[in-house]
Amino acid sequence: MKIGIDIDGVIADFVGSFLPKLNKYCKCDFKDIIDYDFEKNININISAIQIKKLWQEVEKDKIYKELRLIKGSIESVKKLAKSNTIILITNRRKINQKDTLFWLRRHRIPFAKLVVADNRKEKILEMKKCDIILEDSLEIARILSALSKPVLLFDYPWNRINKNITRIKDWKEALNKVGLYKRRRLIQ
Repeated sequence: MKIGIDIDGVIADFVGSFLPKLNKYCKCDFKDIIDYDFEKNININISAIQIKKLWQEVEKDKIYKELRLIKGSIESVKKLAKSNTIILITNRRKINQKDTLFWLRRHRIPFAKLVVADNRKEKILEMKKCDIILEDSLEIARILSALSKPVLLFDYPWNRINKNITRIKDWKEALNKVGLYKRRRLIQ
């Protein structure tokens, strides 16, 4: 089975690593991030110019090399990789591909293919090729669900608007749901 896994918010704790940088521009907490696009957050007062500077700082500081891991992610991806093909699909700029590979190798995260998609459309096209997807973006999950793709959405403040998508709270639950999906596919 081909499993498409997003990196940020699923394997890597991007928001936890990003928050200190964001707080140089505006004071906010994890719970304040209620939209996947940082500049659209209601409780965060930040201009488009500040957002641009912030992303430049993120790239300059090589944040993608230093991201923290989400609890249980490495062990879970390793379990899934034993009997599945892991496709990592991330919505990062191509300029960050080298740092992304460095981080993945440093943490010994197994994968058959890495796709660094410059935009959401490219990411969705790649995810459509997978049998099941693990994601944290509500927008991407909605689109893939509408295409009848099974999506497991890691539950965060920025993706709680829609209740029609299968939500998971952690990697333990993700492994259980992937196992159930795989068994159902085998029965059919």
